[in-house]
Amino acid sequence: MSSTLGKDTGTVTQYKQPAFVSQRLTGAFCSQFEMNNLPSHKYETLPIKQGHLPGYAGHVPGGVGTIAQRKAQAAFHTTNHMATASSLPKGSPQTDMALVDLRPEQRSMAKVYMYAEDAKSEFLKFPTPKTFDHRRS
Repeated sequence: MSSTLGKDTGTVTQYKQPAFVSQRLTGAFCSQFEMNNLPSHKYETLPIKQGHLPGYAGHVPGGVGTIAQRKAQAAFHTTNHMATASSLPKGSPQTDMALVDLRPEQRSMAKVYMYAEDAKSEFLKFPTPKTFDHRRS
């Protein structure tokens, strides 16, 4: 092991850091998720604890601490911004809506639960033969 161990950069490797590296980006930078902040979106939302490799104190990207610390539904948002039945809990009022927008700025509007007892939502309900024609008779 060389003398670069843990020096300045928080690195725990036997290799020298390039001269221009002054700081390592680890999970410690990401404890706060900020809306509309690109670096905050790019890196993980919560700090990633050091990994499960015995005797190694460095940053393990896929370590134990990463479980349940991803951005919400990160993989789901790559191609599709809509909440579908597969992305919602089983009996939720939104399951049949299929068009609930889950873009980050809309996320708080897409609550999955209705807090009133026995609340029935008519939102985007599929028309029955009686409700289909809205013209005055």
